[in-house]
Amino acid sequence: NIMGDVKQIGIRSSTVRTYDGSEVIVPNADLISNRVTNWTLSDKKRRATLPVKVAIGSDPHQVLDVLVKIAGEHPGVLKNPEPMAVFNGFGDNYLDFTLYYWLSDNILQTKSNVALGVYDAIKELEIQTPRPQREVTLKVVDGEIKQPHRKTQRKNRPSEKKPNSGNK
Repeated sequence: NIMGDVKQIGIRSSTVRTYDGSEVIVPNADLISNRVTNWTLSDKKRRATLPVKVAIGSDPHQVLDVLVKIAGEHPGVLKNPEPMAVFNGFGDNYLDFTLYYWLSDNILQTKSNVALGVYDAIKELEIQTPRPQREVTLKVVDGEIKQPHRKTQRKNRPSEKKPNSGNK
């Protein structure tokens, strides 16, 4: 679960400098016996994903077009392979999409810029985002709305004085 650059490989351990600046000494036995993912062996390309949920009733074709357009126009997103958006299906109160795109530099900044671009485009096109939905049932008796009675107990708080029991 360590990501960074390998700075030194020794007989018994290797040193990895993480992206937040710390140096971690990893026993070589861990490197031999566990799976290691090398993200930069052949190149520095990374695939990024952006989950997007919009309200039911939105046009899924329009959403797919917007997602691909925003990613494709960003200078930090690679043109090959091209960005791709998919409609994953339906949630309780939303349509579920994922935007996939590739990048190689300024990974965190590019991901943030693409997400902001999608937000701005969705807002500009007045595509609604999902809102939690709740069902409320009211009971009407003799023309009045009746609310359930709740029994509450009052507990003495440390700052409150207890009633005087008459003993002094």
